[in-house]
Amino acid sequence: MSNYHVLKVSDKKDSANVAYHVGVPSENNVAGVNLRSAVSQSLSGVSPSQVPWLQGDFSIEYAGLQSGVTYEHVESIRFNANLSNANKQLAIDGRFTELVTSIPNKIRARFKFWGLNRDVP
Repeated sequence: MSNYHVLKVSDKKDSANVAYHVGVPSENNVAGVNLRSAVSQSLSGVSPSQVPWLQGDFSIEYAGLQSGVTYEHVESIRFNANLSNANKQLAIDGRFTELVTSIPNKIRARFKFWGLNRDVP
């Protein structure tokens, strides 16, 4: 599975819409629910942004997204239109490196109490 797919480049060539794929930690939250299960449950019925013609094995990617093993984050990356293609790719790669740390932390915070059921004594 690839770390990202470029979905679209602007006509001015100064931005790209990118779908990043980041691994979800396999750890339990306060309620004892695995974060991967929480992500999968929360995304029930949501379709990933991929399209079948993208490179790689789409079925493996889709299974990872459905099971919560992988989280998809889509955003627009802006860069100078005059940069070389290699430098634009480096900018997209650099953003992936940032997301590998920030997204798991956001998932931990968002799903900290997911699935908690409690009767107050």
